[in-house]
Amino acid sequence: MPKFESAEVVVATGSISEIELAQYRLFLSKYSDGSRINLPLAEGETSRVVMRYLNASAEILGRKIHRISSSETVLTFRLVKERDKTRKSK
Repeated sequence: MPKFESAEVVVATGSISEIELAQYRLFLSKYSDGSRINLPLAEGETSRVVMRYLNASAEILGRKIHRISSSETVLTFRLVKERDKTRKSK
């Protein structure tokens, strides 16, 4: 039988914290739909991790991130309004 009394809560690494997500939402809320944004990356930061945060934040705001290009130091993307999912395409 496991020792339930010794169990500990473990915070998963790589999970998106609410505080960090709030900072990304605040950043995205400053820009209008259609904005092309060049975002410099901090040393040691990867574009993959930043895109995870950006996409999660954009989804909360009802927007999408379209990645245009990137280098090792700058992530370039366009911020667009998310299409209405109930709308039928022609």
